[in-house]
This record gives sequence, structure tokens and C-alpha cells, in this order.
Amino acid sequence: MGVIRYFAKQITRQISGVRKPACFRIYFEIPIPLISNNLCFTISKVRVSNNLLFVVPNILKIYEPIPNPKNFKISEILFLIPQPTNFDYTDIFHTNKNLSGNLIKLIVQPKVLKYNFQFPQTHISDNLLELLKVKKVDGKVFEDENQQIRKNLSGLGNEEKKLLIEQAQKANYLTNQVDYWDLLKPLLQPPLSFDFSDEFDLYQPLRGYQQQGILWLIKKNSALLADEMGTGKTVQTVNAIRFLFRQGNIKSALIVCPPAVIGSVALTIETEKPEGWSGHCYLWTPELYVIIVRGGSRKRRKLWEIPAHIYITTYDTLRNDLSENVLVDLNKFDCIILDEAQNIKNRNIGRSKAVRKLNSKYRWALTGTPIENSIEDVKALFSFINPDLFKTENNYSNEEIRSTIEPYTLRRLKQDVLKDLPEKICQEDWLELDENQQKVYDETLNAGRQKIQTIISNQSEVKKTHIFALLNKLKQICNFAKEKYTSPKTDRLLEYLGIIVANNQKVIIFSQYVLEGVDKLAKLLTEKKIRFVLYKGGISEENRNQIISDFRSKPEINVFLATIQSVGFGLTLTEASYVIHFDHLWNPAKMQNAEDRAHRIGQTKSLTVYSFWMKDTIEERIKKKLIEKRLLVENIIDPLAVEAIENSVTTEDWLDIFDIETPQKIKAKLPSQESIKAQKNQRLQKELDSLQKQYDVYSEKIATLREDLVITSHTAQKFELEKTIEKQERERKKVEDKIEELEDKLGY
Repeated sequence: MGVIRYFAKQITRQISGVRKPACFRIYFEIPIPLISNNLCFTISKVRVSNNLLFVVPNILKIYEPIPNPKNFKISEILFLIPQPTNFDYTDIFHTNKNLSGNLIKLIVQPKVLKYNFQFPQTHISDNLLELLKVKKVDGKVFEDENQQIRKNLSGLGNEEKKLLIEQAQKANYLTNQVDYWDLLKPLLQPPLSFDFSDEFDLYQPLRGYQQQGILWLIKKNSALLADEMGTGKTVQTVNAIRFLFRQGNIKSALIVCPPAVIGSVALTIETEKPEGWSGHCYLWTPELYVIIVRGGSRKRRKLWEIPAHIYITTYDTLRNDLSENVLVDLNKFDCIILDEAQNIKNRNIGRSKAVRKLNSKYRWALTGTPIENSIEDVKALFSFINPDLFKTENNYSNEEIRSTIEPYTLRRLKQDVLKDLPEKICQEDWLELDENQQKVYDETLNAGRQKIQTIISNQSEVKKTHIFALLNKLKQICNFAKEKYTSPKTDRLLEYLGIIVANNQKVIIFSQYVLEGVDKLAKLLTEKKIRFVLYKGGISEENRNQIISDFRSKPEINVFLATIQSVGFGLTLTEASYVIHFDHLWNPAKMQNAEDRAHRIGQTKSLTVYSFWMKDTIEERIKKKLIEKRLLVENIIDPLAVEAIENSVTTEDWLDIFDIETPQKIKAKLPSQESIKAQKNQRLQKELDSLQKQYDVYSEKIATLREDLVITSHTAQKFELEKTIEKQERERKKVEDKIEELEDKLGY
């Protein structure tokens, strides 16, 4: 009993947390005590203190000698000794003594006893007899063994990649078995710093403008990231989401995107490049749990209910699930990201209405296409991003729109931020129709003109659908004559392919047509024994991923043959060093978007773009009209916008392209001088009112910035605020000068 009391007293005094040693030695001498078998001890010169901690005398007298034991072990029945700091027991001696088996077992004859335990907290049982238990700390040790593997996919063999793919697929199948510690992991980790230090653990280094984009996003509850295609909007957004999770600002996020950009983790591992949103999340945000919501309604309902950090779905799936009450919690997401946000440019369509039903703290939209030159489209987009921005029904000018959305919009062009991106060389090849094409072309054009002229003569409205029906017939003839699959375009194409294949290079061939485009080209390439893959609408996701993988990884496949509509977004094909436009959508912005599948981050070679045009055809007339109209297009963000160009070409312009005049145009009379002056003054007054409103907006914004400047104490923030104020003041001064100029014209 004396030994026990001594230990209890010393342990209570010496708690500090040193690890238990592998062994300890005993050297002590104790006069023989008398110890009973039922733990009711009879020991001389021993007293018990008031707090139940034992006081041990220097010498214990023991009255019954017993044989000397061989080993020493303290019974766990008496007490549990946690791990205190160093103890050195050298002043307790023993010679020949006998202790009962229920107190001390297997005693040896050591020289020195040393304890080296780790001891977080002392617990004493109520009766000093029950086994003491150390409180268990619940939790999980996180070791992302695959993170380093993710950073070095190129160093993996096929078997290792196959294993990773199987693990990723298995994780996708077992989404209902969520470990709640995985959901807490981002919150348990330290917040990420804004200097992008090593603790950020990036998949790859970020470019400077991308770091700026991430910091800009996380400071904005409402944001439109409108960087040009190929600059890495997905990378910026994924890392911004990661920032918000690690700071504890959000607990769930929703990404809404077209089906083509959902991506694939398996394809990411196989091709060693992030494919779509799921691939980017796999490589850039390993600590976040991601669920892709697709499949039947019963499966989707279950997926929405599973706890996760990031949910990825499509616009149509979200619309259907909200209308059918598959997704019922409108407050489920703290952050909502709309990719290819032009999908909601019409506020009256189901997609737009669906996303506006959801409530969230952060509302971001992404688009590589500049905002269109349509006030209604901008209002529709910002009715999601910031519903309070355009509540009034004012007639906003383009300049007013620009100044209003400027604080919420970030737009950077490739030429400004990717100065190290290889050069894009563009070449136009002007060809002539062959005899078969020319005959069919003339017949079709004359018949089409006569049909439209009849509509006009009957005083009916000519619609663009009538015009586009004729347009598509003529453009298909420019590709191939009826029932032919060769033409002057295919002759030139085969010339280029001969050189490209001989040099083991890769090329993307675009056509806007299936039957009179990629299908006939596929037949031609097969006949010429040129290896290719065919990418068009209607293929399954599995086939789509396989096509991309084959083009990237198989050197014998030189051609990626695709309809231009199927690759408008979501693809990265930097393996190609050539692009050939076999024909053209009449809108050049969409053509450029297609080219950017190859001219983007990751491209290491110069990109050569060949465009096939047919002389003296509708293709040439459209090109001339676009050159003429291009000078009239004024976009909100920059000159090249898909919808801006489409909206700028009116029905009258199309009739002019086909050399058709309307009776109204022929009979139109010139206005009188007085009406001209009145219209001019009316226009100037309207412009003056618009400028005055714009001036007021700048003034209010400057006042707010000055208030922020007074409040902030951070030097860097002060510097940024001062720069912003100077910029706003310059813009306001420009508006003020315009106001004075207009007032002079109006005689004020």
C-alpha cells in the first residue's frame, strides 16, 4: 500500500506529459509490510490525507517475509497511471519481501525505477478500486496520400492510373456513405493566407492575374468573372471556393453548368489534365467533397440530400428538380456559381427563373463571351448576380450599364494577361465553286430570292427564319455539290492534311454541318486512311471522354473532326497545333471561341488557323457586311460579343446581303429640316439626361470610396482605394465635359 500511495502522491505532483519509456528499472529497499489479499491493507506508520492522496513514510515496516519474486508489474485493477513527466525513484529500497498477487505481480529485482509517461488529465474513481478510463477524443487523422500522386500524374504507369480511376469511380458509387469528419475537414484546417504560400498546397503554380482574380472573387458576394476563354476562369473559381471553405465563410456550394463541362475524374487521371469542373475539383480542392447530381429523379433526390461541400449539376437538371420538388431546400447553398452564364440571358426562360429561386450569400457568374449589347440581357444576368441592381424600369444607355456593373465585373483579355501564349497565325484561303456547285448554287439563290420577294409583295413580314433557311442551303452548297463528298474545299484540305500528318502534328477540323459537313469529311478521311476521331452532338458522355482521350494520347490519330456547335465551350485541345475552318458560322465571335479550344493555357506551340472561303458567294457577301457593320458595334465590355454581332445585323441587312429591297425602303421619304432639328435636339436632351444620371452614379460611388478610405487602416487597401478614387474621378470628369459640350449645343 505504501508503494501505491507514494505513486499517487508523486503522480499528482509531477503531471506534465512526457512519453512512456520502453522499459524502466527499480532499485529500492522496503522493510516488509503486511498486505492482505482483499486489498484491505495493514501498514505501519501510514496515514491518509484529507484529499485521498496518500502520504508515504520514509520506512515501511513489514511483518511477514515472503520469497523474492522475479518480475514487476503494477496491477491495472488499482489505478491507471497516465503519462506524467520524468520521475526518478531511487530512494525506495527492497531486499527480501513478499507482496500479494492482487496488488503487485511479477516483481523483478531492478536497480532503478524511472517513469516516463504522458498524462493529459488525472481521473480518480469514486471508490479507488474501479479501473480508471482516460477520456477518448473522437476525430480522424487526415492523410491525403493521393495529393502528391495528383501532382505527378505524368509519372504514373498505366496500372497506377487504372487503380486511381477505380478509386475515383468507387468513391462516386458510395456517395451515400459520407464520413462527417470529411465534411468538417476544411473547417478543421487553418484558414488559407492571401499570399498563396506553401500552406495553400496548390496543384500547380497560379499565374499572377489568376491570383488577383481569386482575391477579387472572394471579396465579392456578387461577381461576374468575364475573362476571355482560355485564361483559366475555372481554376480561379475553384480556388476561390476553396478559400471560402477554409475561412469558414461557406459550408456548401452549387456549380451550375452545361453538360459538356461537368467533366470527368477518370478522364482527368487518364489524360493528366483537369477535365471540366469535376476534374478541376479533384486536382485543386482535394479536401472538398464533391457530388455530381445527374441521373433519374429518384437518384437525384437522394444525391441532393447527401451532405457534401460542392454539388455540380446542369441548368436543365436544376430547373426540373426545382419545378418537380426534387430539390426542395432553397437555402441549401451558401455559394452559387453559374458557368457559361449566357444561358440565363433571357429572364423569362425556365433556366433563368430556376436559378433566381435559390438563396445564397455568394452569387457568381462566369462567361468567356462578353456581355451582349442588350440592356435586357444584362438585366437578366444581374437579376441573379445582384437582384437589387436594376430594379427600376429606366431606359439605361450602354454607358450607364457599363458604369453600373463595373464594380461587379472583371474582364481580362488573353492578349493582356497571357503574353507568353504562343502566337496564333490566321490564313484565309479563297476558293471558287466547281461547275456542279455553281449550277446548283445559282438555281437555289434565284428560287430563294423569288420566294422572299413574293412574301414582301403580299405585304407579309419577312422573318429571319425565311432568310436563314436560304442561307443554310447556299452555305452547304459551298461545301459540296448535291450527292458529292469532294469539292475544292476538300482538295485544299487534303493538301494541308498531307503535310500535317507527315510531320506527326495534330489538327482540329470544324464544320457547322453534320450531313453536309463532318459526315462527308469522315467518309473522305476513311477513304484516304487518315486516322481521326469524330466529335458531334448526340454522343454519350462515355464516348465523348474516350474520343478526347484517344486524340490526346494516341500519336497515330492526327485529326479531331467536330461540329463547331459541339465544342463551343468546355474543351481543352492544346495538343493541336492547327485549326481548319472548313466552313463558317456567319458570326465570327463563335468561330473565335472554337479556335480557343486550342489557343489557351497549356499551348506550347504556335497555332495556325486556316479558313476556307468561297469567292462570289453568300460567304463573301456576309463577310463584307460584317466588316461594314463591325464599326457600328459598341459593346459593354469589349468589341467581340456573340449576341452583339447577331443583334446588330437586322432583317433589312440580311435582305441587303441578298440584294432584296423592301417597298418601305423604296418609298421612304427624307424628313424635313425642322423634323431633323427636332429629332436632333430630342436625342441630345436624352443623351444629356443619361449623362447627368451617370455623373450622379460616379459621385455617389466616389463618396462611398472616400468613406471606406477614412475607415480602413490597412496600407495596401488604402493604396487600392486611392487608385480607384482617382480612376472614378477621371471618369466623372469625362462625363462632366460631355455634359458641358451638350449644354452648349442645346443653348443652355
